[in-house]
Amino acid sequence: ASASIDPRMWTVDLGYNMSVVDAGATAVKITYSQQDDGLVVNDDLNWYGINVQQELSDYGTSLYGGISRAEYSRTGTNYEDLTAGWVGVRVTF
Repeated sequence: ASASIDPRMWTVDLGYNMSVVDAGATAVKITYSQQDDGLVVNDDLNWYGINVQQELSDYGTSLYGGISRAEYSRTGTNYEDLTAGWVGVRVTF
């Protein structure tokens, strides 16, 4: 049928490992994702994000954090954008 949903989605991740401080490696990753017609015809989802991880080699620990933003639109409806952030610690024994 002409109104059938035919979803399309693609995602790009770009990451880089570097040495910013003497404590250990630093990793940065940027993500962008786009989806069209995922739930209904003429809807659109864009997702942006950045994550950072810092190794603390002497302590067997990693610190990480990130932030992302989702923007969803649908013909005839106005949705609020969503922004989320997180932080964490990972300890290895």
